[in-house]
Amino acid sequence: MCDRLAQLHGASAYLHELAPLDTFIHGYAAPGASTANGPTHRPPVAPNHQVMVFIQGPNGVETRHVRWGWSPMWSMGTRPPLTHLPLKTASSSKAFRQMWRVGRVLVAADGWFESARLTASKDRTRTLYFRHSSGRPVFLAGLAQISEPASGCDGLVLLSLDETALAGHQRLLALQGAEAMKWLDPALEPAQAIEELSGCLQESAAFTCSPARHHAVHKRY
Repeated sequence: MCDRLAQLHGASAYLHELAPLDTFIHGYAAPGASTANGPTHRPPVAPNHQVMVFIQGPNGVETRHVRWGWSPMWSMGTRPPLTHLPLKTASSSKAFRQMWRVGRVLVAADGWFESARLTASKDRTRTLYFRHSSGRPVFLAGLAQISEPASGCDGLVLLSLDETALAGHQRLLALQGAEAMKWLDPALEPAQAIEELSGCLQESAAFTCSPARHHAVHKRY
């Protein structure tokens, strides 16, 4: 499962990938956040760190920064923050009903890292880097609690595909273009999301995979 994210560009570059140029977009970036189109050479984002997300605001798509890892009020102090959640659970459980209604977000990613166990040894792992074969970023579907003012419960959880949909890797709900914008649509119903989005970008040919040590992003981590 994804354990680090690569966000190599600023908000404006991802916004142009996400929505047509004639769509009104309002970007809000945290102080000091880059909005340049060029690479920022940031290190990968790990759980419990701030990550840039896109939300559907009243006037269009907006950017926010939120911690990767969500601690629901009912689990604070007893369980570690949630970082991943199956799509079916997120769309069907009463515990996430409010988050589904108002907390759907997209996380732009130029790629992501996963730790894979080596078959020769149960104790040895290697880190793999995944990216879309086109070289363009993907938008990872997630749920986030973002309070104003900020709350200790605020955080992000990424959504994964069904356990039976894929074996091994690339189980994140990775979207592009119209499918990504559909995820932000407040009218998107759980059953509709399961039917229309759970098959997005699952084809193995859609992604490339390489050892992380050979990737420039990993060298900066």
